[in-house]
Amino acid sequence: MQENSKAKVIENIKKAWSEERYTSAIDSALKRLSYHPEENEANALFVGRIWQDLPCEVARVNYPNVFLIPSIALRYYLPSFLICAIEDDTSDLSLTLVDVVLRVPKKTKPLTHFLDRFSSLTHSQKNAVACFMHYVATQETQLPKVRRRAIESVDRFWADVR
Repeated sequence: MQENSKAKVIENIKKAWSEERYTSAIDSALKRLSYHPEENEANALFVGRIWQDLPCEVARVNYPNVFLIPSIALRYYLPSFLICAIEDDTSDLSLTLVDVVLRVPKKTKPLTHFLDRFSSLTHSQKNAVACFMHYVATQETQLPKVRRRAIESVDRFWADVR
């Protein structure tokens, strides 16, 4: 049953992003030089890569880079991170996604940044994220606080699309 649910969540994610293409806007954002070398290094890992072809090893090893890449790139590569987090439940990727990246902030300034980042996702993409969050919340290997935060975030932002 769990494998079936895992496969359904992954299929939902792939379907939600199936029409997304690597655009010149994503390319330009990733190639824009920053004063911070770590941002340039993070962006270089993704330049020219199609989200479907991004190896899980890149997502797993470089998941802190989700904080550094531009919002347009994060929205584009988000399905890769979600799928890799599901496929490899031994990494901290799902924890980082649920507890930091996809968690809805309570304070105004971080909430504004969060909404700027994710409000432009389509209805089906938001639904796929909600499915991912529900999947994580059902995993007994996750810490109780992570499971709780996943559900809270679904209720606060992602739920309106279910």
